[in-house]
Formats: sequence, C-alpha cells, structure tokens
Amino acid sequence: MFPVDGRVFGFVYGLVGLAAVIAIALLMPPHMNPDEGAHFNRAYQIGHGGIIAQRLSERLAGGKVDRAINESNYAMRDVPGRPQNKVTEAMIDEAEVATWGKDMSREAFANTAVYPPFFYLPSTVGILIGRGLDLSIVSTLYLSRALTGVVAVAIGSVALTLAGSAAPWLFAVLMLPTALSLSASVSQEALMHGFAALACAFAVRLFSGNGSSRVNLYGAALSLALVVMARPPLIGLALVPLAASRLSWRERLIGTAIIVVGTAAWLLLTSRAFVHPRLALDSSANPAEFGTAGQIDFMFTHPIATASAFIKTVQLYGVSVYDAFVGELGWSDVLFPSWYYTLATAMLAVAFLASLPLQDGVRLFGAAVILLGVFGAGVAIYVAQYVAWSPIGSDIMHGVQGRYFVVPALFFGLLGPGLRFPTILRVPLALATLAFPIVVTLPLMIRVIAHRYFMS
Repeated sequence: MFPVDGRVFGFVYGLVGLAAVIAIALLMPPHMNPDEGAHFNRAYQIGHGGIIAQRLSERLAGGKVDRAINESNYAMRDVPGRPQNKVTEAMIDEAEVATWGKDMSREAFANTAVYPPFFYLPSTVGILIGRGLDLSIVSTLYLSRALTGVVAVAIGSVALTLAGSAAPWLFAVLMLPTALSLSASVSQEALMHGFAALACAFAVRLFSGNGSSRVNLYGAALSLALVVMARPPLIGLALVPLAASRLSWRERLIGTAIIVVGTAAWLLLTSRAFVHPRLALDSSANPAEFGTAGQIDFMFTHPIATASAFIKTVQLYGVSVYDAFVGELGWSDVLFPSWYYTLATAMLAVAFLASLPLQDGVRLFGAAVILLGVFGAGVAIYVAQYVAWSPIGSDIMHGVQGRYFVVPALFFGLLGPGLRFPTILRVPLALATLAFPIVVTLPLMIRVIAHRYFMS
C-alpha cells in the first residue's frame, strides 16, 4: 500500500523541485526576481567580508561592491513593473557586457543590508566561483540562482522526510509558484523557506514524541532562530516551542529564548546600518511624512485608528495578498489565470486533510499557542510594513506582499487535529497533493514566465 509519510514527499520534492528550480533559474531573465539586484549586492558584500553592512548616509545603507552588478541590473531597467515591455536580445547583450573586476563603489541596498549572512552563502559561493572563472555578471547570477535553489531544495527535502504526516501540507506550500520561484533566486527567502519547513518538521516530531526530544527541540529552535533573524516580524513563531506539552516548561522556555535572544542580538548588531526603507528606496518620500519613531508613536497614541487601518487593508487587499502568496512572480507582474488560484486553494485544502495526524494531533493548549504565533506573525507583517512603508497616520498599511506569508503558512499545517482517516481516503488525497504541482503548476509556471518576458 502507498505509504503516506514524509519519505515519498521528500523524494518527490527533491527530484521534481530540483528540476524545477534549475529550469526557473535559467528561464527567468536577469534581475527579474523581487529586489534581486539588492540581494546580489548583499551576497557579494558577504563574500568580501562585509558581514554587517554600513550606514552610508541618513537615508542610505549598503557598502562597497563591484560596480558591474548595478550596470547589469540597469540594462533591464525598462522591464520590471511594465508588463507590456518584453526582454529583448539587446537588453541581454547589454547586461552580458558587465564583467567582474570593475571599480568598487559604495552602493546603497538598504532593503537587504540588514539581513544576516546565513541564507546568502550559496549565492556568495556562486559569486566567488563566477569571479574565479571570469564569468559575466549575468552568468554568475544564473549560477548563484542554481546553487541557491539546489541547497534550498535539499533542505526542504530533508524537512519533508522528517515531517511524517505533516509532509503533504509542507510540500503543497513549498511547491506553490511564489515559494518555488523564490527558491530559484538569490533571495534569502529561498533558504529561509527551507529552514522554516525544517523547523516545522522538528516541531511535528517534538509534538508526537518521535525521536530525541532534545534534538527535536534544539533543531526547531535553532532553525526558527535563523528564520526570525532574517525576518523579525515573524517573532510570533517563537511561541512554537511552548506548544510542546511533552517537555517541561524549563525546556520549552529555553527553546523560545534561543529564538528571541538570537533575533535581538542580530538586530542590535545591525542597528547602525538600519535606515527607514521607504526613505531609502523612494527619493521623493518626505522625511516629515515617513519615519519609524513617528509611526510607532502614532500607533501607541492612536490604537483604534491603527486597528482600523489593519482591518481596512485586509478588507481591501486581503484577496490580492492571498493570490500573491499563491502565485505572483517577478516584480509583481507575472500573474496566473484566475482559475489557477481557485484550483490551488482547493489543493491546499486537500493537502491539509492529507496532513492530519495519523494519531493524536497537537493538544488543545498547543494548538492555541501555535495559532496565536501564526496569527501574531501575520499581524506583525502588516504592522512592520505600516512602520516601514506607510505615511505616518495612514489609514492603509502599504507594502504588504504575499510572499511574506509563506513561512506562517507552513506553520499553519501544525494545527491539524488527530483524525484516523482510513488508508483508502488518505491515499488519493496524498496522490492528488503530489500530482498537482507536477501536472498543473510547473507547466503553467513555464508558460506564464515565457509569455510575460519573451512572447508578444
């Protein structure tokens, strides 16, 4: 009988995911992933000893990088956010001219400057190899994408193998177009999603008593610490170790402390390099209208107005944010047909049913803690964008993107109650979960990417 466990999902993800990320890494034009130039600059900086970025001015942060990176990025300037513009051979030729060894220059990449180095290591290795082989910037970018994708898929495959009955849900989320495309980029989100899935897998084993509780606790806590350091608004997920009712409160609190202390330490180390993102990336933004301290002060003095802004934003843009979580590629300009979002939602429901624990699920207290952590992380994402991207006192929380919710979505899969589905029901659910990305998602992804960038 077909085994409904993580081994099959880990194997299929490793095989299909690897082929997918290589294909997407090579098909996606250079610098067409979100903030890819800034991520590539950060990876270069890390490879040359810049573990912590520099504050360049009141509104800029970054550091010294090879000027050729931005030259190759500039060649593609007319494509992002302009769906009517296609990638031409002349653009690619102009981008390919940029080679390593140009003058070093102080470049601003404030939106990635404060990110920790861990998740950039494959990309950094790709840059070092590219420079050593005298590859062009574009060829090095493709190499770095591929290396990052291989590592991300390897980590995800291990996570799925360890996840047991929760594997179908993790597989379904990781194989959504948004998550899969990020795995084929040089963004820190590629490995961040893999480590988040790994944390989920350790948590499942911790809740079920499968394996060493100490290994599972520290595996979950350390994996989550790396994830939250990379995206601090996810700090609500630090509550996950507290849901492990099989452990003593002392052990649970140690797990949470690892996540909180690690995140706080990194924020402290990089505080001098932090600048307000909107002021850094939008030269037209007025400092009198934007600011971290001013927005935080407004939230504390006007809590009802802040709550109203959150509710209004969810009401107006919640559906579009969800669609972007499922499938929005490039610079938010590579979209899927409307029927795909409906079908993908149905398949997520199937995957959740296929992931219901074979025996006892997480207990009621643990489920409440996890739900609080997931919900808290989601709200914190909105609040963080309110501080980072919205005018002070705005009635809308601007800048929220669907890809920010991939990590909380992975942890949502831990909430399934124990339900002894007979094998005759579990098998088709698991098979459908495995088949959907292979039969539907991947062919459609290739088509929409090709149509957006190359086909008139």
